[in-house]
Amino acid sequence: MPRGDVVRVIFLGDIMTHGQQLKYARTKDGYDFTRQFARIKPFLRKAMVVGNLETTFSGAERKFTGFPSFNTPDELADALVGLGVHVLTLANNHMLDRGVSGIERTVEVLNRHGIHWTGISDREIAPGQPLLVEYGGLRWAMVNFTYGSNSPSSGKNERGIALNVISEEGVRASVRAAKALNPDVTVALFHWGNEYQYRPAAAQVKTAELAAAEGADLVIGTHPHVLQPITIIPTDRGRTLVAYSLGNFIANQIKVPRERAAVLAVEFEKLPEGGARLMRASVAPTFVSSSCQKGAGCTIQLLYGGKTPEPVGPEPVLPPEEVRDSSVPDEEGEQLHSLLLYDSPVAGALAVAAVPAAAHAGEVRLDAAAGLDSSVSEVTGGTEPDAGTGEAGADGKPRKGAGSETSDAEGDGLPPLPEREIGKAISAGEKILEFLGARGDPDEYGYYTVWDASAPEELPAGNRKSPGWELPLCQNIE
Repeated sequence: MPRGDVVRVIFLGDIMTHGQQLKYARTKDGYDFTRQFARIKPFLRKAMVVGNLETTFSGAERKFTGFPSFNTPDELADALVGLGVHVLTLANNHMLDRGVSGIERTVEVLNRHGIHWTGISDREIAPGQPLLVEYGGLRWAMVNFTYGSNSPSSGKNERGIALNVISEEGVRASVRAAKALNPDVTVALFHWGNEYQYRPAAAQVKTAELAAAEGADLVIGTHPHVLQPITIIPTDRGRTLVAYSLGNFIANQIKVPRERAAVLAVEFEKLPEGGARLMRASVAPTFVSSSCQKGAGCTIQLLYGGKTPEPVGPEPVLPPEEVRDSSVPDEEGEQLHSLLLYDSPVAGALAVAAVPAAAHAGEVRLDAAAGLDSSVSEVTGGTEPDAGTGEAGADGKPRKGAGSETSDAEGDGLPPLPEREIGKAISAGEKILEFLGARGDPDEYGYYTVWDASAPEELPAGNRKSPGWELPLCQNIE
């Protein structure tokens, strides 16, 4: 734990793999995505890390592609383990891009890599079951839902695999099931909202308020591919922190402001009498750099956009064994990753299955017969081009960087990076922090405060309409 009895957890936005990312990750022997994350890795330390996997691991025989039907090499899972990711949410509109067989293989890859996950149910795992993990001496219950899917379930689906679809009844039941497990912290993670909109839709606000009223301590959002505000909802218990959208953690959507996002860190204090209390929320601004240099080729790299070039101390990320669930041992006596066997008012006793337990909400099961009932969604999706106009040329390929000098290109194994890209990252970071209402200087991890228990009434108050190019909002003068 970073400081005494304070436990830290990090949340990432959408993890996507567009066509250019596949191209730049290609090697003679396969794929290597680690270089795309190399510069952000030092900022994801001493914490459990949770992200949204918005692609599938459907296998090489089905061809690796980006948008609109994502299928990514298994090497991305290797890179995520190396980055320190411990939990991934799967309830999103692209998880069925390659049908239920794609989901099955994705789960197999994650289990093999020791990555916990949630967001899907099947016939052997009852709907409404949360993911419960232990980290830092605290129990974290997580539920995960999506507004819907771009693709209905197709093909053979003997297990009845289904995404967790948002509905009022489903969210209420699942959060209550999570609370029945007596966790210290309850987290509701939603894939929701309107793409490229900087303010939450009415349906997002309604669902966040419902989750908060039922006992969620944190509400974390993904899907819009741009940042949305962070706020506090007062509750009878105290408060719920809501991050409506964290934007793209990694993607090749390089049109402003889709290439900028935030990593959210939350800190909970372990209470002597049991339980936990939210003490602080902070953000690290990020920027996806897509650049080419003569003699060095093209790269996509995720950059830190704050003022601190490096966090204090190059400490390693937490190994997977630091985050554990309450799984039963298999026949070899080894723990089955992400497999939770609990009795709850919703799920009842769960049986051992290849697909681990996860929260399932909504009345619609996405099997081959039923397909997707679009009436459950109150918000609409959109298109996700491989790249915006931003720094791309007419052919969709990133333009060559203007600077000839590189940063950290030699001696540390990192890909070359024009100094111009660093300047763009810092400029984007300033706008991100203004939009989210972050304040003060970065902490030892490189994160800026958006809310602190020492000043609980001081809520995040951004002074920009968006994290993009427009000027800051002017204050009214009376």
